[in-house]
Amino acid sequence: MGRESFLWQVKAIRAVHQGPIAVIVRGAYINKLVSQSPELLAQLPETEQKLRDQLIQLYRSCDRIICIAQHLVTSVQKVVGAGEVPVTFLPNPIDLSDFTAIAPPRPDPNAPIQLFMAAQLKARKRPLDAVEIMQHLVTRGADCYLTICGDGIDRQQMLDLIAHYGLEERIRLKGKLERREIIQYLQQAEIVLLCSDNEGRPRVLQEAIAASRAIVAYDNPGSREVINSWLEPWQWGRLVAIGDTVAASRAILELAQLLRQYPPRSIPIHSSQSILQQYINLFSDGNP
Repeated sequence: MGRESFLWQVKAIRAVHQGPIAVIVRGAYINKLVSQSPELLAQLPETEQKLRDQLIQLYRSCDRIICIAQHLVTSVQKVVGAGEVPVTFLPNPIDLSDFTAIAPPRPDPNAPIQLFMAAQLKARKRPLDAVEIMQHLVTRGADCYLTICGDGIDRQQMLDLIAHYGLEERIRLKGKLERREIIQYLQQAEIVLLCSDNEGRPRVLQEAIAASRAIVAYDNPGSREVINSWLEPWQWGRLVAIGDTVAASRAILELAQLLRQYPPRSIPIHSSQSILQQYINLFSDGNP
């Protein structure tokens, strides 16, 4: 059992492994495959077309495909073919012990807005949009700070834009950190921001809900599923159109005002124990 990148080793594993093989789909490959229109496919170089066909066959060669998001099940069936391989939805588990001590924030009415983002600094995560959102907030007179955990190839571009707007004191780039440090920064925030244009089922949003934090995210299928289709919808989540930095800044101001009046309550989540049991059940009784 492994992630989508493990597909390229399936044939070698078959040669030495007699048991069933399952792949966990997080969206790395399948999102790109399902987004390719017939017009785009017709324009692909022959080499890329062959690689695409080979990858689809590798999906089909697995005994089971496990998707961490419900929308990925639909994508897999569309690309791989409905009925070709058993496909199961199992969300990422959340370790409750990381969040039981994190009480919902109760910010002072005059306290600055504390924002948090955990993401790789690369094009798909749209980190520059986070800077634009902060600029809109500051322009509107908001006292706000953004802490970003993560690193990537767009880091320098982001630093340049931060300097251009004079936001060096308001946006803190912490780089790649250990999980315990990331949780500490999450604990200090009241609103979690995610600007991705494409997600499988973003873990940071699941953890935000587990920690009873408000959310502003771009409206992609993965983020939408977490906010709207949790065990119950998260009332402190706001989705805005991808790239609409003005709408995102407005959503932040709205949530910040509400949080100072009505701190969020916690809701049921998918615990690590319950998900582990579902995995055990999935592979019991000889099921592939």
